[in-house]
Amino acid sequence: MPLDVMIPMVVIGIAGIGVLTYLLGWAKPVSFAVPEDAMRAWAENFPDGPAPTSAAVAGDGRAALVETEEGPGLIWPMGQDCAARLLKDAQVSPTKAGLRVDFHDFGTPPVPVVLDGLHDAEAWRAILTDPNPETLHA
Repeated sequence: MPLDVMIPMVVIGIAGIGVLTYLLGWAKPVSFAVPEDAMRAWAENFPDGPAPTSAAVAGDGRAALVETEEGPGLIWPMGQDCAARLLKDAQVSPTKAGLRVDFHDFGTPPVPVVLDGLHDAEAWRAILTDPNPETLHA
């Protein structure tokens, strides 16, 4: 096949796949509507790990704080999938919009958590307040 035919065909095909993916809604990132969604996603990410006991979903649905038998953890969307980490050895710092969680793992980016209103902030603060200073550095 000549290049002057193949190049436009490939470009139009790739652009068509991108547009179709967007129009069908397959490009939407994961969000958590209720705590059960976050707990289910946590269990999928840690099938052999600590089981979730409860969860608090951020106001925008883009992160959830999950309580487990081994301490609190954070789950957040990364495209169509989720990433989940226990908050052991994590640095949690307040921001104007909510919190920023920095993990001591070079492969895990900082996670901004948007908290809406006093209820969210109180719920997250109650979970993150841990009497054991070795598990969480706030």
